[in-house]
Parts: sequence; C-alpha cells; structure tokens
Amino acid sequence: MKNVLFIFAFLLILASCDEIDKIFNPSSDEYLIDKTISVSTTEQVVESGTEFKMIFPANSVSGDITLKIKKESSYPTFNIPNVKLGSNTYRIKFEGNTAFSSPVKVILNYDKSQIPVGKVVSESVQAYIYANGNWKLATYQLDEPNGKIIISISNLETPKINKDIPELQGEGEIIIGDGYTSTDTGNNDNPLAVANLFYVKFTSASQSYGRTILVNQFYKPSSQTTDIVKLTFSGNSFSASYDSAPGVDPETINPEQTLEFNYSKFSLSGEIDNNNYKKIKRFVISESRNYSAAGWAEAWYDEKATLSINDLDLSYESKNKDTLVYEIKEASKSPDIQSFSWLFDDKWNNKQYSQGKADLTGLILKFTK
Repeated sequence: MKNVLFIFAFLLILASCDEIDKIFNPSSDEYLIDKTISVSTTEQVVESGTEFKMIFPANSVSGDITLKIKKESSYPTFNIPNVKLGSNTYRIKFEGNTAFSSPVKVILNYDKSQIPVGKVVSESVQAYIYANGNWKLATYQLDEPNGKIIISISNLETPKINKDIPELQGEGEIIIGDGYTSTDTGNNDNPLAVANLFYVKFTSASQSYGRTILVNQFYKPSSQTTDIVKLTFSGNSFSASYDSAPGVDPETINPEQTLEFNYSKFSLSGEIDNNNYKKIKRFVISESRNYSAAGWAEAWYDEKATLSINDLDLSYESKNKDTLVYEIKEASKSPDIQSFSWLFDDKWNNKQYSQGKADLTGLILKFTK
C-alpha cells in the first residue's frame, strides 16, 4: 500500500513539474489564446496577461470566429530598410467570418530600450503586419504613457478588389509585431519619401478631363534640362518648394517685350502619422503658379492655385509600391478638403476662369518612384 501511495505521489509531482515547465517554457505549438468570438452587442476582449490584448467592438462581428494566438519567434525574414523587428511578435490564426463592421484593435507592448538615443517614441516605434508573403506597415497609434502600440485591423479577409494591398499571410493567418527605426531618417521604406515624380490634378464641370495644378517636373527649354523637386522629409513632416526664376516678378513680363518667358513656382507642406504613408494627415499647397508669355504663339496666361486638405487616404498602390494614388471623389462634398482655389488668367484674350471647392468633382494626388 505504501508503494502505491509513493508512486501516486511521485506521479503528482511529475505532473506539477510538467505544468510549471509549461508556464516558463511554453511549447511553440501551444497557444496563449484559443477562444471563440461570437456575435455580441457589447465589446469583447481577449488578452494574455499584460502582453497582448485584442478588442472586438460591439456589433463588429457578424458570425463566430475561432482565434488562436501565440507568441512568435520564428517569423519570416524581415527586410524593410532601416527598421528592425522587436520581440513582441504574435501569430494570429482564425476561422470564421472576419469581415468586421468596425476595426478590431490589437494592443502590444513596445520596448523602450530599442528607441535610439536622441529619438522620441513617435519617431522610432512602429507596427508591422505580415501577410501573403510580405511585411507591411500596419495602421496603428501609440499609447506612450502605457508603452503600448494599438494596431487597427479593418478586415482579415483576402481583399477582393485591390490585391496589391494584402493583409493575410495565407488562409486565416497573420503575424503582427513591433518595429523600431535604426537610422536617423527611418523612412527609407516610405514610398512617399522616395517618390521622384508627383502631381496634383482636379476635375470639375468645366475641367472634366482634369487639370493639373502642380507637378514637380520642370523643363527649361533654353538649356534642354529638367528640374525635379522631391519631397523633403523631417520625421513625419514633409515639404517641397521651387522657384524657376528667383527674384523675377512675372508681372513685369509682356509678350511684346520678349520672345518667350516661362515661370514656375510652388510651395507645399504636409504630414503623415508614424511613417505611415497610407494616410496623409495634412497636405497644403500654399502657392502654385505657372506663368507663360510667348508673343510669337499669341499665348499669355497666369495660372494660380492653392489647396488645403486633411486625412487623405491611400486609394491605390502598385505591387512594388512605386505608384501611390490618393483620390477624393465628389470632392465638393468632402469635409476633408478645407479649401481650394484655382484661377486661370488668360491675359492674351482678356478672360478669366476660376474654380473653388464648390466646383470640384474630384481631386487626385499621384506619386511615382
């Protein structure tokens, strides 16, 4: 009888040790969270200690979803320039209806020790998502007081229209993690920062085919050269400006006094959030002017434009991210367009054409590498 009791006690000790070992050395096949999320009129939260939290807003789920979440250390190669991936990476597997009616939040910790000396949190900490064979910058916010990254996931289903912007790593699986810039700029992976050419075009009833009011490529007929003015980034802010003839006042030019004179000038500024090119928080053209006087061609005009816009979402990106398009349809009704003005002064024919925000039918910003 004593031998039986001894064996039973020994087995209990082994079982306890095994459970303790699982806590400190979890198997790579075991999940931190294995749970079913159902339709609910209240917010639903799944979490693992203080390390991971996932929040499903009320009425965001239209059918049962099975979640399996685990810490991931064996992730695909991360090769985004000037960024290194942190240790707070998680693999999320799911089954069910993941067409969320409102964004689901995933909250991770970030590692303050990974922030380079001289950098602030907003300049260094980022969030990334791996899906369909690619790492992408996620949509996220930073909670600095609590040292958290809040990632928004709008839809975990495979995109049906624009397959150049995937969010899945395959059927029912994504990987998310914290990232940290490792250089002074930290935006070499940002296609906006490396764009070579860009233009701004609007459409209206009188300009149904579109009118380009700003382009960063300027030709100099006299020398057959081209000036290309790129965006200059400083953290999350960018700007660009150009003046083809500094110190010259176009108003003093007259076709009767010169064979040909072309003058171009512009100044713009803007801002993105956390190096995320998928939303331009602010875009302002404070001045854009194109002046041309050519007596031999009976052409003489002065074109001016200004623009102020907030929260401009990315509409399209090519597979290699070498083309970005931001478009607003029904622009006259868009609350994001703060102001717009365009004046075309046809001096040769003594006529003027003008447009304001109320006249707009569309607005496009296009950037190409």
